[in-house]
Amino acid sequence: MVRSMADNIEAQKDRFLMHVEIGYVDMESELKALKLLQEECSLPQALAFEAQKEVAKVKKTINRARA
Repeated sequence: MVRSMADNIEAQKDRFLMHVEIGYVDMESELKALKLLQEECSLPQALAFEAQKEVAKVKKTINRARA
């Protein structure tokens, strides 16, 4: 019996499946990352704070969606 490549891929799919959970960093880690970025790229402080606010806003949206 000749098997197609699609049949072989389907038959072996379970060998490559894995569960990966990716969480979100805490605010302290986020601040450290923004400070490092600011130091390395001369990011203006106002822009760093604006990015921090945006990250917090996105996290709130995600938390509401999970509830």
